[in-house]
Amino acid sequence: MEDEVRFEDDAPDPLRVHPKAWSQREFLEHVARRHFALGTQVGDRLPAWELDEEADEAVSSSLVHFNEELNELGWMARLRGDRPLVLQLLPLPRGQFLGRAWIVGLWIVSTCTLTLAGHVGTKASRPAEGVVSSSGLVDAFLLTALPVLALLLLASVVQAGLARSRGVRVGPLVPVPDPSILLWASGALPAAWLVWPFGIFVIPTLPRMDARPWPDRASLGWTALSAPAVLILGGLLLWMVGWAMTPLASTVTALPVSHDPGWFLGMMDGLLRSDLALRAAWATPLVWAGATVTFLAWVSLLHVPTFPGGRLHVARLGMSEVRTTQTQMLLLFAFALGAVLFSVFTRFTVWSLVLPVVLTLTLLMGSDRRWPLVLDDTKPVPEQQHFAMGLVWVLLLLLALPSETP
Repeated sequence: MEDEVRFEDDAPDPLRVHPKAWSQREFLEHVARRHFALGTQVGDRLPAWELDEEADEAVSSSLVHFNEELNELGWMARLRGDRPLVLQLLPLPRGQFLGRAWIVGLWIVSTCTLTLAGHVGTKASRPAEGVVSSSGLVDAFLLTALPVLALLLLASVVQAGLARSRGVRVGPLVPVPDPSILLWASGALPAAWLVWPFGIFVIPTLPRMDARPWPDRASLGWTALSAPAVLILGGLLLWMVGWAMTPLASTVTALPVSHDPGWFLGMMDGLLRSDLALRAAWATPLVWAGATVTFLAWVSLLHVPTFPGGRLHVARLGMSEVRTTQTQMLLLFAFALGAVLFSVFTRFTVWSLVLPVVLTLTLLMGSDRRWPLVLDDTKPVPEQQHFAMGLVWVLLLLLALPSETP
C-alpha cells in the first residue's frame, strides 16, 4: 500500500468559486466592462448604464467589438447620444420576417388592384382599338400593373443590396393593396368620386426598417434614400414614355380621371411645346403607372416618422436633435404650410387623405427615441456624405414635386 498513487497530492490548487451565481444582467455587465468604463446603472427592464467617457472613434470602435461578442449571446448593444452617453443592451430581434406566402399573396392582390385602377382611370378616354390590346383590362395589366411591380422589384433589390453591403438584412418592398378600387371598377361609384386612384395604399418594407438594427447613421440614411430614388426616377421615365405613346387626339366618352404633371414635367412640356398636359386627359395606362410610383415615393420622402424621409432625417441630424419638441413643432408648421399651399382645406383631394396620416404619425411618434434602431447614434455621418444625402433628397423632392391635384 506504500506504493499507492495519491492523485490528490499532484492536483492543482482548487479554483476559487464565487459564492453566488451571476444573474444574466450581472454577466452582461461583466462583459460590458471589458469594453467600456461603466457608470451609474439606469435601466430597469433592460440593462443600461451611463458611460464615464465621451463620444469619439474609440468608443465607436469598442461598440463594434462589443456587438461582435454579444451577437453570439443573442444580444446587441446600443449607444445613445445623450449627455452623458448611455449604453443599452437589447435582445437580438427574432421572428420579424414575414413568410413568403404572405408576401406573394400581397403582391398578387396588388397586381389585381393596380390593374383595376389603371382600367378605371383610362376607360373613359381609351381608344376603341386599345393601346396594345383590344381588352381594357389587358392594357391596364401590361401598361400599369406590370411596370409598377417591375419598378418595385428593382427598388427592392437595390435597397436590399445596399443594406447588405452595410451589414444589415432587410426585407422586400411589399405593396399594400387598396380593395376600395372595386367600388369604382364595378360601377357602384362614379369616377368623379375617385380620390385615391392608385390601387395601392403604401409601399412599406417588411419587416419595418425602423425595427432593424442599423450599425450607424450613414448606413440608415443611404438605404432610406435608395428605394424612393429608384421609384421617382423610374416613375418619371414611365410618365414621359407614356406621354410619348399618347395620341395627339382621342375621343373622350365620359369625365376622364387624369394625373396632372408636377413641376418638372410641366417645365419639360413648356420647353417642348408638346401640349402634354392637355393630352393627360386621354393618356395611356403607362402614364398611370408613372404617376402612381412617383407620387407614393415623393410622399415617402417627407420627414415623417416611419417614412424613409423620417429615417433620413434621423441619419443626418441624429436622434437627440430630431426627437426634440422644437423640431417636431417646426415639422408640424411645415406640413400645415404645405397643406395651405396645396389647398387641402378648401376642397377634398388626395392631399386630404395624406395630411391626417402625416400629422398623426408626427404627433404620436415624433418624440419616440426608440425608432429607428441605430446602434451607434453618436457616430456622425461624414461631412461629405451628409451634404450628398441632403442634395439628393432635395433634388428628388424637386423633380417629383406634385401638383395640387396629382
